[in-house]
Amino acid sequence: LARREQLAGGFDTRHGPDATADGTFPRDDARAARRPRRRARGLGWRGLVAALPAISPLCHRADFPSQGGMVRAALCRPAGSAEAPALVVLHGCGGIGGIDEVLARDLPAHGVATFYVDYFGLMPPPGRRGFCGAAGRIGRAFPVWQQIVVDATAALRRTPGIDPARVGALGWSMGGGLALATAQYGAGGTPLRRSPFRVLVLLSTYDDSSNARAMPPTLVLSGGRRDAVPESDAIGLSRALRRAGVPVVLHVYPGGTHAWKGAQRVAAERWTLAFLRRYLSLGAPR
Repeated sequence: LARREQLAGGFDTRHGPDATADGTFPRDDARAARRPRRRARGLGWRGLVAALPAISPLCHRADFPSQGGMVRAALCRPAGSAEAPALVVLHGCGGIGGIDEVLARDLPAHGVATFYVDYFGLMPPPGRRGFCGAAGRIGRAFPVWQQIVVDATAALRRTPGIDPARVGALGWSMGGGLALATAQYGAGGTPLRRSPFRVLVLLSTYDDSSNARAMPPTLVLSGGRRDAVPESDAIGLSRALRRAGVPVVLHVYPGGTHAWKGAQRVAAERWTLAFLRRYLSLGAPR
């Protein structure tokens, strides 16, 4: 747990410039957990809850319960699809509005549903920059966020029209770190024998491969030398997974950035779809 909190804290200084605070939905007042391993209790919303951003006509509100509160989420489905594969999508330290939102919006057009989760909902961030630059608070919040991801995965598996055997996770920046931690440890600190995810897609994520044997097939994407997360972390994570016998695909975008915009975004979508077609039994390109 200490190692995961240390890596999460790395997002504070190095991810700040690329974090997107504008466009995130307003945070609800909630009581923060008092200790790192304590679950959130009695975390209800106060007042009216602002609507989620209109990501796509394929998306609708799909909140779910976790730790005594409700977590806001948007479910985006492929049009006319039955028993679709799906990904839980996790944003970075600045909240909703980066490459995570783009992928949540675009992937359903290619046959994979997305469950876009506001995991900040039970523990509001300390400022307009979300949790970027909030080292100690990230450590306290991380176990709560892990439980939210576990609950989101369970809610997604129960959703009609979603294939419960083909549910994975996708995370960018701090969201990638959260997906990686949950894949290896679930909602706690005890190493899992098997990940709760069928696949994992990680964009600009620090290497924390402390329980690599539990990992599912994983796609690791890096923006290269200009990415806020060092390229060496992506390479190190990929090597650790290979040593553990885990199928892994690594792509480094030369001269890219942490934000994954423009041609770099197009490349990320192309690599993600190719990976999902191979490991999530996604259909042929549309």
